[in-house]
Parts: sequence; C-alpha cells; structure tokens
Amino acid sequence: MKIRLTGQSLRLRLTQSEVSRLGLGKPVTEAIAFPGDARLECVLQPSPSASLISVTFQESSMRVLVSDRQLYEWAASDHVGIEACVRVDQLTSINVLIEKDFQCLDNRPEDTDAFPNPKARRGVVA
Repeated sequence: MKIRLTGQSLRLRLTQSEVSRLGLGKPVTEAIAFPGDARLECVLQPSPSASLISVTFQESSMRVLVSDRQLYEWAASDHVGIEACVRVDQLTSINVLIEKDFQCLDNRPEDTDAFPNPKARRGVVA
C-alpha cells in the first residue's frame, strides 16, 4: 500500500494482491519503523458495520474502515477508486481516496503487482 498525505487529503494506492485481500474481507497493513522503537502503521480494514468510510488515529496507528460490501464490489469491478470526505470537526474534513495502483509507463521493478496501466494498452505515453 502506498500512502500519500497532502494537507487534509489521504490517498491509499493498492496493488492487485492487496485489493484481492480486501475483497476477501481481510485488512491490509503498511508500517514503517523509526529509531527509538517508534512505529507508524496504516490499516485499511473492511468492516461489516461501516456504512461510510471512517478514519481514526490512536497510538501511532491510522485506521481506515470501509464497508466490507463496498470493498468487495470495488475489488470485483474495474472501478479505480473509492472516495469520501470524512468530517474531523465543524471546520475540518479529510478527503480519503482509496484506489488501485497502476503500473508506471516506464516499467519500474516495484510495479510487478500493480494493475496494468490503461494508458499502456491504448499506446498513450504520459
């Protein structure tokens, strides 16, 4: 899972195997260790009780909960992403975008599990 934080925007890009895992109702976790035994974790978790996307942050762990049905339908479709605006308070919200990660057009080795890039099929070069 690739994680991008920009302002009040959270973008999660997932490989084919991660999308399949979510479609089976299993969570996807990414973490990074820091010096001093510190760790930051991001968990994208299917939830049978969630109707909307929710985001929490506790004890160095960011959790994004999404309806398991919505994730199942998304994983089985050709839709690229799921998007929601999550309220933090009256003045602030977080824009959450969960999307399938496409292969770069210049064939990077880390893209082996990424989805085929639709632009590559059409012969379009970015």
